[in-house]
Amino acid sequence: MEARQRADCCRGGVAWCVRRGFTADTRRTLSAPRQFLTQCALALLLGASMKCALAEDRQADNGGGDHPCCEVSVEQNGGPLLLVANWRDAEAEARGGGPKQGGTSVTLLLDTGADHSCFDLSRRPLLGKPVGGFADREFDNKIIEAYAPPRLDLGGFAIQPRGDVPCVDLRWLSRPLGRSLDGLLGMDALRSLAVSIDFDRGVLRLARAPGKPAGELVPLLWRGEPGAEGPYVLAALGGAAPLEFLIDTGGIHNVAGTLETRVFDRLCERGVLSPIRNPGRLRVPGSTTRSGTSGVSVARAGVVRIGDVAVPGPIFARHPRVNSLGLGYLSRFALTFDFPRGAMYLRRGKRFSHQDTCYDLAAFSVHRDGERTLVRTIREPTAGADIRVGDELVAINSRATRTMSVFSIRRALALEARQVLDFLRGGAARQVVLDFRDEIRTFQEANGAAATAAEQNQP
Repeated sequence: MEARQRADCCRGGVAWCVRRGFTADTRRTLSAPRQFLTQCALALLLGASMKCALAEDRQADNGGGDHPCCEVSVEQNGGPLLLVANWRDAEAEARGGGPKQGGTSVTLLLDTGADHSCFDLSRRPLLGKPVGGFADREFDNKIIEAYAPPRLDLGGFAIQPRGDVPCVDLRWLSRPLGRSLDGLLGMDALRSLAVSIDFDRGVLRLARAPGKPAGELVPLLWRGEPGAEGPYVLAALGGAAPLEFLIDTGGIHNVAGTLETRVFDRLCERGVLSPIRNPGRLRVPGSTTRSGTSGVSVARAGVVRIGDVAVPGPIFARHPRVNSLGLGYLSRFALTFDFPRGAMYLRRGKRFSHQDTCYDLAAFSVHRDGERTLVRTIREPTAGADIRVGDELVAINSRATRTMSVFSIRRALALEARQVLDFLRGGAARQVVLDFRDEIRTFQEANGAAATAAEQNQP
């Protein structure tokens, strides 16, 4: 499931995006060899400039100590990058209070696919009075109120979006996350920072400068409106010409990323992508948008290459507007984004050889009620399984749900082939076993030939 928001807004006649993907310049196909060689030359120049800049940083560190930074715990293995920040009370600080005197914490999704930060409608009282408005072109030019950017605190690390921030309804995104979400922390707040993510350890680091990065250097390309550019990279699928892909940490799904509809269809016609077939009862979910869930097509490539880094067998979903690489791809690496210098570093992680999946086995959905995990809806009847709305899910394959995030619970229900589920109903313990191994075997057999055909199209 892909958690997305594509809200095209304008202010004073200038397009202004909360989520990237509407303008023509966000989907570019670099088919000209000259253009590609130019990018390679830029990569070499960037590598040289980075060495000089890092040397200057080390000299500065000798006199001034470490760069200001903070480390926070995040979901491991490709889960959503959620940060809990403190809302800094500017009036209290002016009176001599500390940054935590406001006392209000907010949960934010770190989203490099968002041009600008935004906040949920529930946080309007904290933002004060509106300072303007934006016309949302996706929804009949409905006016979205905008507010002065708040000052946020992450363990003493100050961060603030640039420019006014809109208030929008984020319930569409809170539902798949299984928790209340107060806002998105977009590129307007991240553009001047270095962001390091270790998915194996579950640690995210924000800093004014990256220190000494490790891994494969990949130059970033900036696309979008001035002051609201998004980070893109060049990537090649199989033997096709390189494409520009948005680096999207807000893309929360099991597949590698998305391909714009015309690109997706063209690569399928050329045999670079092999469409995924679904002959059995397995569900291939659609993508989540503010308008609801819409069906998408998915296909597998033989390989995706970024520089010298090649990932075999990635799956991409057709998307109406944008090429992107989400957490399904990014979580294979320990990442460092040096946004000020326009660089990304990739170092292989434990999930590097992870195989993308595009089916959803979950027979029911869940939500949290305090510490309890309850069945919210029954998605489809399962033969011999007595599962009801309101049942408390206590454990999945002997793992206590109280120790798991809602995202981890939903991923286990969606992907694990055999599920031993422990429930409580009216205080009585019950156990249900769901076995999807036959369905998965049928699915894999139907797509084995397709995967092989895609692999033959890589150079």
